Amino acid sequence: MKLLSYLPLAISLFAANADAGDTTVVFGDRYTFTEADFTFTAGQPNPAFPEWGQMTSDEYVAEFSVRGDDGQTLLFDLDADVWGYGHQADQALCPYIVDGVIHYREMAPLGDICIWGRKTVPGKDFRYSASVNISCSDMPVGVDIDNRNERLEDYVEMTNTYRGVRLRVDKQGVYDGQCKTMKIVVRPGLNQKIDQIDMDLFFGSPF
Repeated sequence: MKLLSYLPLAISLFAANADAGDTTVVFGDRYTFTEADFTFTAGQPNPAFPEWGQMTSDEYVAEFSVRGDDGQTLLFDLDADVWGYGHQADQALCPYIVDGVIHYREMAPLGDICIWGRKTVPGKDFRYSASVNISCSDMPVGVDIDNRNERLEDYVEMTNTYRGVRLRVDKQGVYDGQCKTMKIVVRPGLNQKIDQIDMDLFFGSPF
C-alpha cells in the first residue's frame, strides 16, 4: 500500500451529481493497493458435496489506520480493477429415447435420478465476478459488485477463463469522529481465483 498525498485536491468525486466542469476541493489521503497489500484467506470447501468445490469464497482483506475524521463529512472514492480466473461448472446429462433417437436432458444438482446412466460435460454457465466491501471502524461505508458471466450456446469447455471487472465506490457520510481504521474486503465468486488487484482509494473531506 502506498500513501500518495495529504494535500488539497480539486477533483470531481461525484460526477453523476455535478454539472460538467464542476469540481470539489477536498483535503485528504490517496492510497494505492495491489494484491500484495491484502491478506489472503482461502475459501472453505463444501464437505457435503466436494464435487461442488467451495462453500465460501476466497477473501482478500486490507486493514489500516486513517486520519482526518473530526466529525465532519467524509469522502470515500475507490476504483479497483480485479483480474482473475472464472469458473465453468460441469453439467450432468441424462439420456432418454424418443422414437428410437437418443436425447439428453440436464440433471438437477440434487434428487435427480437417471436410469440409463448419466454423462458429465462442461456446463453452459461461465462465471467470473468480484465484490468489494468498505467499512471504517466496523461502520459500513459502501459495496460494489461486477461480473463477466457468460451463457454458452453449447457444452464446450472455455479455453480462456481470464477476465477482469471494475469496482467503484463513491460515498460520503458523517462518522462522528469514529472513523479510525479502514477495512477493505475483496472477494471473487465461488470457485473463482483473483490474480491481480489494482486499487486506488481517496479518503478525505471538503476543504
